[in-house]
Amino acid sequence: MKVTSAFNRERAIVRLAGRLDGEWAEHLSDTLGEMLRRGARTVLVEMQGVTYISSAALKVLVRHAADFAALRGELTVMTPSPAARDTLTRAGLGELIFPASDRNTQPIAISKELERRGQYTQEWRFSESPAGRPVFELSPHTNEGSLTCLVHGDPATVERGGIQPADCTTLECTDDVIAVGVGAIGSDFAECREQMGELIAGAGAVAYLPTEGSAVPDYLLTLGGRAPSAVLADGISCRGSFAHLARFQLPRGQDPVTLSELATNALDVNTADSAGFAMVAEVSALVGAWRRRSPAAASGLHFDCPAIRDDLSFTTERVHQGTTALVVGVVARRPSPPLSAQLRPIAPGSEIQAHFHAVVFSYAPVPLRTVSPLTMVPALFANQSVRGILHLLADDRGAAGVGESEFLRGLVWSSPIVNVGVAVGAGV
Repeated sequence: MKVTSAFNRERAIVRLAGRLDGEWAEHLSDTLGEMLRRGARTVLVEMQGVTYISSAALKVLVRHAADFAALRGELTVMTPSPAARDTLTRAGLGELIFPASDRNTQPIAISKELERRGQYTQEWRFSESPAGRPVFELSPHTNEGSLTCLVHGDPATVERGGIQPADCTTLECTDDVIAVGVGAIGSDFAECREQMGELIAGAGAVAYLPTEGSAVPDYLLTLGGRAPSAVLADGISCRGSFAHLARFQLPRGQDPVTLSELATNALDVNTADSAGFAMVAEVSALVGAWRRRSPAAASGLHFDCPAIRDDLSFTTERVHQGTTALVVGVVARRPSPPLSAQLRPIAPGSEIQAHFHAVVFSYAPVPLRTVSPLTMVPALFANQSVRGILHLLADDRGAAGVGESEFLRGLVWSSPIVNVGVAVGAGV
């Protein structure tokens, strides 16, 4: 991304070129904030060379447009590229595209789709009787709910590095899809090859941790009815509907709920050997790892010390206490190929295997009356800051380890997996 600016009294111009992703959204926010502090009241943002706009950047534009409007100023987008115009229009931000002489002075509006998704719903209702450990309450949604699973890529190929287009698949992250793996937001391999890192998708949103640059999380939501796309080098996607919802919270004096306990409960509730899982929960602590280098790197992963530090980062202590997280993944007892290649033991000595990723937000209390993922997930992205993305793992180093991820309260949607297939690479 290239950002240049010019300032003349109360008017400023900011010229952008390249991918306006999560990292550069922060730079743009800093630039616009500095314009405000220096007294600019009219800012023109030129986007002729912009090839991509993430939802993180859209949030920056909306916030600063409101800031300038509060001071009787304005922020206007000039000469947007076709890609930029399309994204801004689908997000309902057409008011930002045209100069003031061509539009009325109505407040900046968020798209009706995001507004609709932000409404509370009573679609799911809880039963009064608890199940299993006392912290759980169950709410069956539909006995017809189930998931079909696809395995993407080959972990061994990704580990060796130097992946090619034929090793990857493109995933459309629609409302009915959950996914975890190694990948990037985009529509083709050329766009994504240097960026690929930990990726998570659910409820029409996709987020990933780029391995190029400063590794600032980036994300994209469904806009204007069009779902975002991601390129996966490796991972799992599930499509379908959820059959059950478990609500959990801690009675006074109880220890936090572990990820393995929540995963076991999902299998038990669905009376299945494998299940798909999505959760929004308040975090006690997270434990995991994340990639620092794309699998397109020719040399692959190094597992010897100290070289491994160039390829992977691990949590050496419990992290992200006091945040809220979206956790997505697959859990299974005694999985068979091809699913088994994507799963690891969820805790030391456990027969249960899993693959979970988490996107971490600034703290938001889980509103237990709001129980649709299509409401909660977009609202988290829209209203909270994204703190990190990681692959959740148990630290099995005995007394020196930090255990597994733990949670205080939240909502878990799950369904049995009824079929597992292999996604076919399309040379993206």
